Amino acid sequence: MHLLPENALVSGEDTVPGLISSPTGDVLLRPQLLKTTPFTLDRLTISLQPSLEKFESLLLQLINADCQNTKQPEPEDAQRTVVIQERRLHVGVHNGWCFLDKPQVVVLEPVASGVRGRADSTSKKSILVKDSSATSPCPQMLGLRSSLEIKLPNNQALAIVFQLEYVFSAPIGRETMTLVGN
Repeated sequence: MHLLPENALVSGEDTVPGLISSPTGDVLLRPQLLKTTPFTLDRLTISLQPSLEKFESLLLQLINADCQNTKQPEPEDAQRTVVIQERRLHVGVHNGWCFLDKPQVVVLEPVASGVRGRADSTSKKSILVKDSSATSPCPQMLGLRSSLEIKLPNNQALAIVFQLEYVFSAPIGRETMTLVGN
């Protein structure tokens, strides 16, 4: 059964979100999954506080400081900085015990708050529309490149979980490349 983590002890009287209630009261006697309904998340955006730029700047400062604390001392001009390589969003349905299915992973891109996606109904091509109220050219949010489909059972005990993941990279120095080559 994929609705519970391994080695979890439950009885037939326990509520397991995602299972149909049994008339006998023992949902584990003959477990039946709830039917799912597909939902599409379109034009999903994520705003970080106080702003995307400040959040990511602080995050990079903390990561760089941590990297400098764990490395051996280097000459001042040889210090390397970590940069953001990619932003990913993990989206999945959770029942309080575990994810019902493996969470989907999508790539997020920085978007300005005044730019929103729109699909042209005749050509099915995605275009960007500039909002006249937008004054800031800097990206203010993270946006989904495409739509995302989630299958969700009709149960109030289930939740859609969004987990933001950052992928970082740092340049490799000559010393490291020499050690790897030997």
